[in-house]
Amino acid sequence: MERTIIYYHRHWLPGKTIECILEPQVLHICLMRRIHSLKIVLKPSIYDDFMHSELPAALVPMSKVPLSQDKLLTHLRQTIDYGRQMAEDMDAGIEVRNVSMDDNPEVDSQNAYIGKIHSNTLTYILNTYISTHLRYAVLYLLWLHPLISQFTSAVMLASVPLPYGYYEFYKKRKRIKNKCREYGYYTFEHTLRELVIILHAIKKCLTFGTEKGLINMEEGSIFSNLATLFSIPCKDVKEILDLHSQFSGLKRYCIKVNNEYNVVSLKPPFLSGDTVSVNGFGGTYFSKLFEWF
Repeated sequence: MERTIIYYHRHWLPGKTIECILEPQVLHICLMRRIHSLKIVLKPSIYDDFMHSELPAALVPMSKVPLSQDKLLTHLRQTIDYGRQMAEDMDAGIEVRNVSMDDNPEVDSQNAYIGKIHSNTLTYILNTYISTHLRYAVLYLLWLHPLISQFTSAVMLASVPLPYGYYEFYKKRKRIKNKCREYGYYTFEHTLRELVIILHAIKKCLTFGTEKGLINMEEGSIFSNLATLFSIPCKDVKEILDLHSQFSGLKRYCIKVNNEYNVVSLKPPFLSGDTVSVNGFGGTYFSKLFEWF
């Protein structure tokens, strides 16, 4: 695999000394890079845009436009599957096939996983559903919750040069709001109910294995979204704070995966959002106005 430069939007807490996560897919890419030794260079950007494509995004061979977000992750998955099959064929003395990167090879389901996810077809569909809906439930909390969105606004203002931080926050918030509505996330109460159901389903999917091995794409997505969820400052948001105790096993799972694979090295509130008050980040006149959009 050739080296791939992936651009991502780097986010800072106010003061610009502590980096934080607002985009779960960045964690997903970091995890894949560690597990599969991918030749990936993560290049930070102060704007959420690369050649008119939303970050994370990258230019890859045989593509005239950048691959962004889900399409980029799909490309990385196909690269991993193709490389794994080549290695297995070579080890078995089989002539390596000339397969187009557009092909979709079957995923080897015999590997051992940390927190192994059962791999039959029905569960695969369930996991894909879970990871997609989990993503937008988490993004709803970050960008649309009345109090938590003040934290997100403060992060955007610290991460993007003035006065563009206000514009970037509004643009991203509006985009996520429209996407959340596609998945039925209109209110916090409904989103929270759905999130609890999803988290209970994830508890049944993960077996919390201990053997170090390969993590598949669906589990990588689940880890990255859970880690983002448990990193949201929520000491003064009871409904979210309760998730840390109610689903403490899932939180321990995230900590274990991050430590096992050295995914990222970030300071609190990463994986410790229950210890940080969101009120400490305050709100701005503009962020309060954005609640109407």
